[in-house]
Amino acid sequence: MAGKVSIVSLGGDWAFVRPELTRLNRVNLETHALMRARNRMGIGIAIFSALFLVIGVRLADLTLLSPLSPTITASAATPQQARPDILDRNGRVLATQITTTAIDWRIRDLDQIDPVIAQLRPILPDLNWSIMRERAERTKLVKLASGLSPEQKQQILTLGNPDLELHDVETRVYPNGVTAAHVLGFVSSDQRGLAGLEYYIEELEDWSRPVITTIDVRVQALMREALVASVQKFSAQKGVAIMMNIHTGEILGLVSFPDFNPNVPMAEGEASHFNGATLGAYELGSVFKMFTVAMALDYELATPTDQFDTSEPLQVGAYTITDLHGQKRPLTPQEILVHSSNIGAGKMALLADADTQAAFWTELGFYDRLSLQIPERGQPHPPQRLGQIERVTASYGHGISMPPLQALVAGAAMINGGLLVQPSLLPVETPVVRRVIRPETSNTLREMLRAVVAEGTARRADIEGYGILGKTGSANKPEKGGYAEDKKITSFIGAFPYRDPRYGVLVMLDEPQATAETRGYNLAGWNAVPLAHEIISRTAPVLGVLPEFDVAAPMASAGMASAGSPVSTSSVSTSSVSTATVSTATVSSLSTDSRSQGGAHATP
Repeated sequence: MAGKVSIVSLGGDWAFVRPELTRLNRVNLETHALMRARNRMGIGIAIFSALFLVIGVRLADLTLLSPLSPTITASAATPQQARPDILDRNGRVLATQITTTAIDWRIRDLDQIDPVIAQLRPILPDLNWSIMRERAERTKLVKLASGLSPEQKQQILTLGNPDLELHDVETRVYPNGVTAAHVLGFVSSDQRGLAGLEYYIEELEDWSRPVITTIDVRVQALMREALVASVQKFSAQKGVAIMMNIHTGEILGLVSFPDFNPNVPMAEGEASHFNGATLGAYELGSVFKMFTVAMALDYELATPTDQFDTSEPLQVGAYTITDLHGQKRPLTPQEILVHSSNIGAGKMALLADADTQAAFWTELGFYDRLSLQIPERGQPHPPQRLGQIERVTASYGHGISMPPLQALVAGAAMINGGLLVQPSLLPVETPVVRRVIRPETSNTLREMLRAVVAEGTARRADIEGYGILGKTGSANKPEKGGYAEDKKITSFIGAFPYRDPRYGVLVMLDEPQATAETRGYNLAGWNAVPLAHEIISRTAPVLGVLPEFDVAAPMASAGMASAGSPVSTSSVSTSSVSTATVSTATVSSLSTDSRSQGGAHATP
């Protein structure tokens, strides 16, 4: 436009930086810009060529010249090692690893959830499809099931649904189902041990060999069958049955009921995982009288012929100790066990001071956590102080609680010659033992415990030809403010055969109910003792224990005194104990011929 001056001079914005461009005409300027662009492109090509050359050389070095790292090769070629099998003592498989088919459901369209469920429900009827629908609505991938049968796998393939993905997985299998659930434990979905021996396996460095246990699956199955029948018969809350070699500590059977199927461990809920035999702590009642008698005899505080007057209740401060079916006469230590006298046991306990009592319990391991190869291990709970009343009530099993297996281990030491063994679920080459009482004390106590079965509170445990020996216990369950009169823990600790005891047995029932067959009683003599009889009579032949039909009854020389015998000069005097007059709670008693033991506790 004539008369107007261009705002931007020739050369554009660069005119201010490079004034020489203003001297070029338009043709020369375009030629200059083109040459400059070509130079820049040449530089870029050279840079990229150099980069590609470096990358190419590095790739050639890695793929052609450098050998593969041995570590990389091994990790790529070696699959994850399978968990070792678990076997019983005779080589029977308790747990093993197999490859099975699993199914995952990939959610691509929410509208297809119900149609897919309709397809799968007839094939997988055991799944909770309400829960599966909720998961499908929340996530993109639902793991439906593993361990599919070949028929189920084929049916799913026939559906031709690309949203259903089948793949192989390693699965832990327990061929015996519930039989040894609490011993074996179970694994997580990624095959990690969470309980029982499966948890123990996690700590093993060598998985190349099977884990051989001390369990005899035949004994285990028979024990569980008998225990379940008794729990159901007496409407009990829980039950425990244990069998152990009293010389080595090897456990042949260990059952806690309720239990679960380790193949589907969550089917019965987490409560079924509780191992009452090793984790629970219970007041086991009068079985503790054998420990009281053993302490008094071994520390020479009493002799087998001494007598303790049980004609009157024992007054300890503000507490009155009574017998459920008292003999109301002087009793020897053996008679105290045979008739399960709380008064007699209490007087024997008072022969020892608190330090002596604590020392004896320490030897028996009553202050230590149970030792075993599984994580479910409980802690005993002895009294925090050992005054007169605590020593008296603990003498017959009140105020002191512990896992049943721990009580069986202590009971075994009373019978096997005085050696405390360490319990084990794995074979024992050299038993770990500690002497806790003298062999002479154990021999005497063994005769006394035979008398308990032959003519005392455990007569229903006896089996012709085997000569069972043992002690019963019936303890009122503790509750807030005291003890429940109508709720009991009943138990029996015994051993067989009499002449050469090899196997110890403990059975326990939690809150068994009276029945017409038990004449209205819910004491151990009516429920726990018959259970022990059933277990021993069925397992002894399996273990190769042959009957001997000339087993004699225990001799009177073990300390049985006549009803009219005078109290010896070594009998206990209770003059040092407060005799405050306190009313005694009314306690039901059994008839004399029933021989069921007492379970009375101290009543203020």
